[in-house]
Amino acid sequence: MLANNLLPDPQAQGRLRSIPGGISRSAYTPLGIPQLIEELFDILLEKVRQIENPFEPSFFMMVHLPYLEPFDDVNKRVSRLAANH
Repeated sequence: MLANNLLPDPQAQGRLRSIPGGISRSAYTPLGIPQLIEELFDILLEKVRQIENPFEPSFFMMVHLPYLEPFDDVNKRVSRLAANH
């Protein structure tokens, strides 16, 4: 729902990124290998499940999800939603 009508490819909504990504006005270049993105996304989810303190997963997701850039767009929105959840 966060990406509704925001992506050129409507099929990309909710799907892990399979195209090279980039962040405008930034020197940072996120990973571009779909298999590695999927593997690191799974590791990220597993690590957040292991955190016992109820507040720490919020910060963990807000920091790590935007750097991984697993989706075509709305990564920061998803990280904020995960943090609020």
